[in-house]
Amino acid sequence: FYSKPIYIFWATVSFMKLIGLSDWAFRIPMALLGASMVAAVALVVERIAGRRHAVLAALATGLSPFVYMVSRQAQTDMPFVATMTIGMCFVAVALFGRRQPLSDRAFVGWWVGFGLFVAANLLPQWAIIATDLSDPDAGAPYKGLQALGATIQHNGVYHVVIYATVAVILFASLLWPLWRQRQRPEGWHDAYKDRQQRRIFLFCAYMMFAQATYAKGLLGFMLPGAILCAWLAVSGAWRVIARLDLLRGFPLFLLVGLPWYVAMFCRHGRAYYNRFFVHDHFNRVGSGVHQIDSGTFEHFIKWLGFGLFPWAAFVPLALVALVRPRRLDPITGQRLGLQPMEVLLACWFAVSFALFTASSTKFHHYIMPAVPALTMLVAFYLVELWRLPAARARLQVLLALGFFAVLVVNLLGDVQNLRNLFTYKYDRPLPENLPLDWHSSVRWPTDVHPIVTWADTRFAAHVGPMVANILEIRWFRYETFIPIIGVTGGIGLLAMLFRCLRGVGLALVAATAALMAFWALNYYMPMLTPHWSQRYIFEAYYEDCSPHPNPPAVQEAYTPLLRRAGLHGVADFFASKSKRV
Repeated sequence: FYSKPIYIFWATVSFMKLIGLSDWAFRIPMALLGASMVAAVALVVERIAGRRHAVLAALATGLSPFVYMVSRQAQTDMPFVATMTIGMCFVAVALFGRRQPLSDRAFVGWWVGFGLFVAANLLPQWAIIATDLSDPDAGAPYKGLQALGATIQHNGVYHVVIYATVAVILFASLLWPLWRQRQRPEGWHDAYKDRQQRRIFLFCAYMMFAQATYAKGLLGFMLPGAILCAWLAVSGAWRVIARLDLLRGFPLFLLVGLPWYVAMFCRHGRAYYNRFFVHDHFNRVGSGVHQIDSGTFEHFIKWLGFGLFPWAAFVPLALVALVRPRRLDPITGQRLGLQPMEVLLACWFAVSFALFTASSTKFHHYIMPAVPALTMLVAFYLVELWRLPAARARLQVLLALGFFAVLVVNLLGDVQNLRNLFTYKYDRPLPENLPLDWHSSVRWPTDVHPIVTWADTRFAAHVGPMVANILEIRWFRYETFIPIIGVTGGIGLLAMLFRCLRGVGLALVAATAALMAFWALNYYMPMLTPHWSQRYIFEAYYEDCSPHPNPPAVQEAYTPLLRRAGLHGVADFFASKSKRV
């Protein structure tokens, strides 16, 4: 499938082999990636700034509609955003994280874990390339060096031999200094272990950017590279380049991110290049593909507002806080500057926003790479809010309350503003016939069959009992629930006007975000599936047709590992099925 990189296919097929062909196999990898991204944000912020910052950053990230809605879907955006974000977190903790004392045993454990992580990145895809890229007759039409070149080009074993040779040399260059340092009288002293641990973090970042590259394409390394270049230019910390270990990090990046692309070029040649790089990369940025939006600077401001609700109320204040005068140090009396992490986050947001604003193709969720940077900035801002003088803090909370009210009014104005965060057909109207009353009649203008109720539809047959009950809760109706969210969030912000109630108010805002997440995932999205999902069309097709028996080899291939292990009850829970023709 030329249009998309391989990550999402490898991820879903891995779970299909484990639990079987089912909805779960497609959705679990995306959910795990979203959860891993939130965990990475929490861990890196805790290591750099502290536990309070980390808790707020995790809440703001995980309870943003962009994150939990896109994490629910089998599309390429979460693999790209999650892997890139985790890579940026590795870079941040390597550069700014506080020192963590390590015993020699723990230090060895870090290197063993790093080695296993490298093996997990390299060995599976090498095995795929060695077995799948195989054409023993490729050199037959040629002679001499041309025949040898064609044979190597179309035989994955030769590719893997080259990659493995580079990997051995690379790891020898990493482990030899460790062994030499161990032989010295001072051994692995604390400063040395700290430097090596930070080097491990940087190498993990290179591998995560490589994963992002085969999750989304060129953006996987170009976007984080542009962010880091912007940070170097703004901060003037050019000496950091010497600590990035590019001479070994870049080859490691190539070892992880390049093999599949090379194999695709060797197998498919220019046809693959024209579709994947020209059409789906250059044309999306330059001339527009699928959808061209006329919006400019303001376009993604609107969708960030909905995609970060209710935390978006704090985003303008967090951005302004980056340029306003800072508070005084209580000991020295000097004015405190921005923390290096805050400068990096500001560059992260600015570069992402500028790039996707300049792009001709502007799907609303394209701005997602900027979301983790904003949620972490919000966390830094909210902690700083406690330290502001009372009058300034109240003024800023009042401004946040105003932003929050604007967002609630806009959400009420169009029931599809949230839906547009995770679908592509923005001009499609919302049907009046929604599955909110199981006993109401279902009738379409083109119906030729007798009228049925929602309880008799295929949607009802496939939706779970919990969601079926939730869909009938009247106060979950959009026109009722959004005002409730507006009231609870507004009360939380009003409480934040008073220093003694600021913690309670912020907790109420977080509870509002959690309630909205539950509602969006278990009411709003399921409510739309009869009209936007293709699943029920396919189910109707399979029910109306006679199934063709699978050949034994196909049946064997679709038998999940759970059933092979005798765990039939678990496989049944995941509703795994075989191929249907």
